[in-house]
Amino acid sequence: MTTTLDAYRAFLREIDEHESPSCNVGTFVYTFNSAIEEYTSINYATMDINQKTLDDMRAILVLDESLTFTNGEADLPEKYRHMLGLEAVLKFIVAAKGYTIDSTLTVHPKRLRTNRNGYVSANAYHEPSYKHPFFQISKEKIRVLSGTGVSVTTGKISYLEIPQTMYLNPDKTVDYTDPANNTVLQFPLHVNFEIIKHCRKIFLENVESPRYQSSLQESVLRNE
Repeated sequence: MTTTLDAYRAFLREIDEHESPSCNVGTFVYTFNSAIEEYTSINYATMDINQKTLDDMRAILVLDESLTFTNGEADLPEKYRHMLGLEAVLKFIVAAKGYTIDSTLTVHPKRLRTNRNGYVSANAYHEPSYKHPFFQISKEKIRVLSGTGVSVTTGKISYLEIPQTMYLNPDKTVDYTDPANNTVLQFPLHVNFEIIKHCRKIFLENVESPRYQSSLQESVLRNE
């Protein structure tokens, strides 16, 4: 079990190599949570093409959580951060080719891009239907557009949830075995090390460590 205190100690060792200014607990906690947010956003972009990224992000990966729709809308999960996939069940309220009233169809709606709203609504071949359903996300809701003749009943959503906020109590007299004072880290150990290094990068860039800038220049020169 790795805790925020363990991460803080590892972080201090990392920045010590660059002879940087000291970092108090409050600054570390803020920077560490910022590093987690950046790490999540960067890795989300490559999840569909990189197995390592998918494995690394599994701690905040939620698959096939149930949704219930009313008038085409459902509440997003409380911890929703990034969409990975959506499945919706349509119920026919009028008969259609191959489908009777009350029969159902499971579909995987595509995202309706904001810059295509006018094009889709003005083009009969591309407007939402049970054959070409779309989804939109607004505030705390997800909406499925499937045209007339069907209603959206239920669905399943796969997504990345918002990472847990890490906390470390700066009062050294508290009980650090209590998660309320020393949060247990959410990600696997190897990912925590990557986040700590990312945290170091953010911190050193903020304090503009001359030694860190020098090491970056040396790294660029070696790779040219």
